[in-house]
Amino acid sequence: MKKNRNKKLASSSQRVGPAFTKPRPGALQCDTDIARFVRETVETMNGGVYLTDDPKLLSVTSFLVAASVIGANDHRIAQILGLNHQHVAEWAGNLRRNGLWLDDGRVLDAKWFEDGGMIDFTFDLLVAQGYIQRRIDPVKGPVYGIVKGRHLLDGN
Repeated sequence: MKKNRNKKLASSSQRVGPAFTKPRPGALQCDTDIARFVRETVETMNGGVYLTDDPKLLSVTSFLVAASVIGANDHRIAQILGLNHQHVAEWAGNLRRNGLWLDDGRVLDAKWFEDGGMIDFTFDLLVAQGYIQRRIDPVKGPVYGIVKGRHLLDGN
């Protein structure tokens, strides 16, 4: 019986879908539409359960979801969502330093919308918060690693 339980757990963990569905171009007509999309999307991610206990996690998750629509424009995202400008500047800086936000305004978010995208989104969420770093290996592609002196449980 234990063998079947482990098999079931393994097969269910392999079915991680996209982080969320990106709206079609032109679907969001104004900043109010963007804010509504972000709020509704974040509420459905992971059942919305873990986000209600941690306002900063709610904010950074909303920040990344908004970036998928707006692009790498931290000032506009902060304005539309009413986010703390200091936190937004930190998250944007981490994303830029790690190559997830490009100078031309693009956000490297395509993997968020593929099967397994929730895992990629979570890694990028941790990059934004400064807990892990990302680099490109010429052979392996994106490689993630810990940031010395930072730990999820430290309350940074």
